[in-house]
Amino acid sequence: MSRIFDEAKRGDITAFSKIYGSVCEKIYYVAYYSLASSEEAAKAVTEAAHYAYDNAESCTDESQLKELMLKKTCELVVSRFREYKKSSPTYEPFPSFIRSQMLRLTDAERLTVMVWSVFDREAEEISALTGLALDVVTKKLESGQNKLIASL
Repeated sequence: MSRIFDEAKRGDITAFSKIYGSVCEKIYYVAYYSLASSEEAAKAVTEAAHYAYDNAESCTDESQLKELMLKKTCELVVSRFREYKKSSPTYEPFPSFIRSQMLRLTDAERLTVMVWSVFDREAEEISALTGLALDVVTKKLESGQNKLIASL
């Protein structure tokens, strides 16, 4: 085990911050391009980081800690999708072109496409991270990619 991971596992916030810093941008992209607003994305990533910090002792190495942050971010994104079904999300007024194209996809399409593109994960891994069924992930990943290709 690395010294930094050992320190993070014992609760050293500086060591944890170094590990978090190496993955936070990718996790933020997943949340930002999946959720309706940058505020929701920042909240999801922050909650995931707090969760990972509080549960670092359950990890055996740095890669597991990073995976824990990604998994928690995906859980929070899916949870927010469920809230969208109860009330319409508020979108940012002037999203970038790519973000506007992503927002045209369904919730599940956005999340699967982002985890696939940012973390280069296979459908089985995306299913495990998001809690979505493998057949749903496969279909949503394909349909999301096709829609983006057609619009870009």
